[in-house]
Amino acid sequence: MATTFGSPSADTTSRIVEAGQDPRQHCLLFGLPIVLFNQQLPGYVGAEGFGDLRVTLLKTSTRPLRSSGAASSTDGDNDDDAEIDVELIKHNFNERVFVVLPAQQHAASTALQKYLIDHEPDPSSALEIRLRERYIAVRPRVLSDTERDAMKVELVAAAFEDAHFQIQSPYRHLSPGDEVLLQDDVTFASGTWQVQLHVGHGLSVAQHSAGGSEFVELNGSATGDAFFIQRFAHIDIPPQCLRGGDLVRFMHCRAGAFLYGNGGSQDLLQVRLCHQPADETGGVHSVQSLWQVQHVDILNGNEVTVTSVCCVRHGIQTCSLTPHRSSRCQFTLATESFLSGRLLRHDRPLFLKHVVTGGWVGLPPGASDPTTTFLESSTGSSVDKTNAFRLQIIQPSEATESLFLLSLLPQLQRVNDELHHILHQTVVNTHNLRSSTLWIVHILDELARFCIDNRDDDRGTPIAARQNVLVEMNCISLVVGLLQHGEPSSPISSWDDELHGSIRAICHHSYKLLVHLVRLNPKTSVVCAAHIGTFGRQVGFDLHAEALVQELLCSSESLVTTICDNVVTLFVTLLRERGRRAEYVDYLTKLCQFKTTGIPAKQVALCGHLFPTVPSSPPCRILLEVRCIKPNVLQVCHPDTNEWLSIADLVATDKALARYFLTTIRMLSSMSWSRNYIAIHAVEQHFQRDAMRAAFCKLLAAVYVDRLPHEVRPRPKLIFVSPAVSLGPETAQRPGHQNHDADDRLFFVALKQTLNETLAACEGTLTASQSHLLLGMLPLCLQMMSFGCYTDETELKTLVQVLVPLLRDRSTSKKPIMSPTSTMNRLRNYSLRHALPSTDDVRPTEASAASPMANSPQRQHTPRKQHSIVKCKLLVCQILTWSLHLSLDAQLDTLVHWFFTQSIVHVESLALGDNARAAEIDAQWTTHQAPLGTACEALFRHATLFDRLVHGHDLTSALLSLLACEYPALVSAALDLLGSSFNVHRELRKHLDHVIVVPSDRVFSMYLNYTTMQASASVLRLYEETSETWLNVRAGETWNDVLGSLLWFTDALATTDDLVQVQQLVRGLGVDDLVLNITRSLGTFLLTTPRTSSNRVFLRRQEHLLDGCYRFFVLYTWHHHDAQVKLHQQVDFFKDCVAHRHMPASILYALYHNNLVL
Repeated sequence: MATTFGSPSADTTSRIVEAGQDPRQHCLLFGLPIVLFNQQLPGYVGAEGFGDLRVTLLKTSTRPLRSSGAASSTDGDNDDDAEIDVELIKHNFNERVFVVLPAQQHAASTALQKYLIDHEPDPSSALEIRLRERYIAVRPRVLSDTERDAMKVELVAAAFEDAHFQIQSPYRHLSPGDEVLLQDDVTFASGTWQVQLHVGHGLSVAQHSAGGSEFVELNGSATGDAFFIQRFAHIDIPPQCLRGGDLVRFMHCRAGAFLYGNGGSQDLLQVRLCHQPADETGGVHSVQSLWQVQHVDILNGNEVTVTSVCCVRHGIQTCSLTPHRSSRCQFTLATESFLSGRLLRHDRPLFLKHVVTGGWVGLPPGASDPTTTFLESSTGSSVDKTNAFRLQIIQPSEATESLFLLSLLPQLQRVNDELHHILHQTVVNTHNLRSSTLWIVHILDELARFCIDNRDDDRGTPIAARQNVLVEMNCISLVVGLLQHGEPSSPISSWDDELHGSIRAICHHSYKLLVHLVRLNPKTSVVCAAHIGTFGRQVGFDLHAEALVQELLCSSESLVTTICDNVVTLFVTLLRERGRRAEYVDYLTKLCQFKTTGIPAKQVALCGHLFPTVPSSPPCRILLEVRCIKPNVLQVCHPDTNEWLSIADLVATDKALARYFLTTIRMLSSMSWSRNYIAIHAVEQHFQRDAMRAAFCKLLAAVYVDRLPHEVRPRPKLIFVSPAVSLGPETAQRPGHQNHDADDRLFFVALKQTLNETLAACEGTLTASQSHLLLGMLPLCLQMMSFGCYTDETELKTLVQVLVPLLRDRSTSKKPIMSPTSTMNRLRNYSLRHALPSTDDVRPTEASAASPMANSPQRQHTPRKQHSIVKCKLLVCQILTWSLHLSLDAQLDTLVHWFFTQSIVHVESLALGDNARAAEIDAQWTTHQAPLGTACEALFRHATLFDRLVHGHDLTSALLSLLACEYPALVSAALDLLGSSFNVHRELRKHLDHVIVVPSDRVFSMYLNYTTMQASASVLRLYEETSETWLNVRAGETWNDVLGSLLWFTDALATTDDLVQVQQLVRGLGVDDLVLNITRSLGTFLLTTPRTSSNRVFLRRQEHLLDGCYRFFVLYTWHHHDAQVKLHQQVDFFKDCVAHRHMPASILYALYHNNLVL
């Protein structure tokens, strides 16, 4: 409120001075907090300024005014007997405090804001701008809501001349220019619009938003009303001091928790301590811990001292620490020492003393957990220093946000009553309907904008601290109740009247608020997900419920897992009742699978609805009928016309149904994801495997491809066994080598000699006829290299030397001259008489060979013959690549062998453990790092094996010429060989990750056991994952295979010389968890299946499996503490098995007799 004053009157000033008083104690000053009281209504002028911009008068009963004024005392110590109207207690009185500013200051501030907006954008958010100072202004273009021929008066952020008023007196003996004294009746006139502030005749706020109070509108009219000016507080109160009406928090110093109002209780015993998490900036945004310190006289806003009697009012519940506003709720705030002064300052310790009982508020003696114990008032002559509270006065920025919530959320709590009144009224009042709708929408929109920061993004970035505050204040439950009141019962097409339009607008803004509350916030998403059934029923009615459901289902895997399984039933029911809607199927898909992880509970629930096992269940109408009439033709039955259509025809005729069909396929794949064998078995029975085509790729991957457990088991390039390891006679060979008989060696020697002679006969050229012959021999060469036949460098070099010339282009090569007795000619004649197995392309005959067209240029350059040439070159590149790998293996062997011959590896102290030995090796490696690095570099200075093999040939140019070939496989092989040959050190470092080093006998035995156990564990893991499919199947020998695997592990534990080592391997491979899960499945099945004469043999088989599991656990837990701890958690299950005679008591005794956990 900006005002204009005249020059001071000398008569007024002299009267004040002659009375011996300070003029500032009686005059209205700029920046002085004041209260405006209308004696005719009567009522106090106020405005919320956040959710409601209207300026109103709170109607109160006639209040006797004291001559000195409530705020005239300096410290508020003499106002204990003040008579306060009950209407003022129900509302925050700080909303009725105003400050008068000079017109020049207001004009300068608005001009500065306009300049900054034009030149330097304000970095604050839209909400922060709106929460700043507000001015009372006349809105000339907006009429009053309750009175004709009157202008509306509202709070505005920058109103320029609309906020300028001139203070006038209704009395004639006071002339313009006199000082305005406190407790004077004045009027406020707008010089710009020639109107005065006037009290309207009608109620401005409806009963539902007023909380039982009466608010009258303040407007601008030609006839003004007088207002009584009363000072609220001094203008010279020191900063960081507690004043009447301030919002504070009380933090218990010893417990480190805040004073917290518990749930709506108004008694002192219902106040407890609670830890409040801070936000990213270190501030605490919880509103439940907000308290308002007030003088007994609410109109007193002066400082609160150590002798002041005050009341502590909870911010949310609008009640004090005691049930009623009487002397029982009066407290004094004391400090520890008189040296602290009489004023209460920010971040200082204090004590709460109850005036009536004289007790000190704090924790009761012997309280173990301060957050679960209610506070009480304990009497005593002295204060207990352990119950000191640290006073935290809310800073202006946080106070503004807190006042915003404290003003708006009480209105949100009354929204449900207003909506219920709208829906059940017999005659629709259009004016009241629109007014209530705008009021509700305004509240929802304000709360939605409170949760986001849209400075950097149009969509806005959610503010987690504000989201948590709204959830803490039960905002989600209030909005959900609002949606439940307006829940539709018919499609949106029938909503064409004004009432339904209003409800639709309210639902739109409700879902907008909920989306802002759950975005990127797992805590609020969990609270909102509890009401997902309400949101799901409103999908498809144009209420924007789809956005919220999508946000919840895409939040996190833990959230989707915690959603009740009844939600699956809800969406399935909606599909049957409302027809085939693709969005419902999408929600079922997201419930069954989150990203790449399946949700087993939701998958099983959905499978039970889609494929019911009970014959009396209603037929499922969700899935469409599918058939395959040809190997590549899949048809879908149209549910309305019963016409069979292909997928292409379905897309062309009914796109909505085609989309629904594809969503059902994705739903089935999600239902079977993560190898859910129950769903896989059901889907496999419904769809035949031959009917799956490109549209079912994901379904095929889930049902048929990824149906068994996969393990990543990379085979090492090299296994190095230290010379210190003593190998037995059965393991005398290196793992990479094989033992061959004498006849086998002679066979391979003859084969290699024939191959070398044949390649040498080509003399570095490759023709079409030669390529047909070599296509049958080069694969034999590649296989022999993979068998390890080429172990000698001389043999390998002979092979490579004749292969590299074959990679060159034939146009640059000399045409070979074959003699009748040459090896190539003999092989060629042999191929004419007996077709080789590899010559599948074109086999020449004698007639064709003698034909004059045989050597024509057209015959030589046919694409079919050219294809055989490039295939031969591809095989040559593969052989050279294998030779490069052998060279890398030789380098790896040299490097590892050199490392084990160094002195740093041999730590002679046998008393050192594994950790100490590793630390000693690391220390010696660090000490000798420089010489070791030099020695390693010297290992690679010499030519590698591959360099020696290709010496004398220009391999690089030959490979570069192959890059221009049109055969993609050959280009890829040549490029890979070229890159690997030029990056030998990079390839060596890459292959070092796959080297397994066996340094000792113990490690070697562990390696042999590990490789054997890994294969057996894979078999056992398969049975554990598929237990729900074979457990209740009476036919088949699966149970025998499971028993065999269990007996193998039992024998391994019983016959080993190092039981601890085998136990560690069993635990590392997770075999103990697998056997425990099988035990639980078998035991649960036996406990829940009654024994009859027909299933006696079948149950006896399962008991054999259970006995095998028991024997495994007896050996596995022997002196194994970790295994005993794990088995101790299943003691109740084993007792049930013993009680039902599914487990011998001796086994239970053996398991727990030596259990160290017990």
